[in-house]
Amino acid sequence: MKRIWWIPISLLLLSGCVPSKTDEKTEVINEKEEVETAIIPSMQLDDQFYRTLLPYKASATRGKIVNRLNSRYDIAETENGLLRLSQKQFSPDDYYFQEGQKITDEDVTSWLRRSSEDNPAGLNLADKRTAEQKKQENVLLLKYWHMSLNKII
Repeated sequence: MKRIWWIPISLLLLSGCVPSKTDEKTEVINEKEEVETAIIPSMQLDDQFYRTLLPYKASATRGKIVNRLNSRYDIAETENGLLRLSQKQFSPDDYYFQEGQKITDEDVTSWLRRSSEDNPAGLNLADKRTAEQKKQENVLLLKYWHMSLNKII
C-alpha cells in the first residue's frame, strides 16, 4: 500500500492540466439556406493563430500543394507565409479559421496550372519553351543527377 500512494496523487496533478470546456459559443452559419451549427472554442493557443470552428471539416483541396513542393520544410514555410499574409488583412481576434470550404478542387487546380489560352485563370506563367527545349533540359538534368549519384556512391 505504501508503494502505490503516488498513483492517485499523480492522477490528481495531471487532471489539473486538462483544459475545461467552459464559455464555448455556438454560432449559426447560413450557407445556401442550410443551417449549420459550429462550436467556437473559448481557448486560443496563441494570439498569432486563428481559432478553429468545431467540428473540423477538411477541405476538398487539402494536399494540392504537396506535389508542387520539394520538402516538408517548403510546405510548412508556405503555410506560415500564407498565415502571415492573412493576418495583415484579417485579425485573429475578430475572425475564425475554417479550412477552404468555399474554394472548389477545380478552382485550385486551374489556379496552380500554367496560364494559357485554355486556362486563363492559371497563376503560373505560360511556358514558352518548345518541346525540343524541354526534352533537352530534361536530358541535361538527368545527366547531372546521374553524375551526382555516382559521386555519392
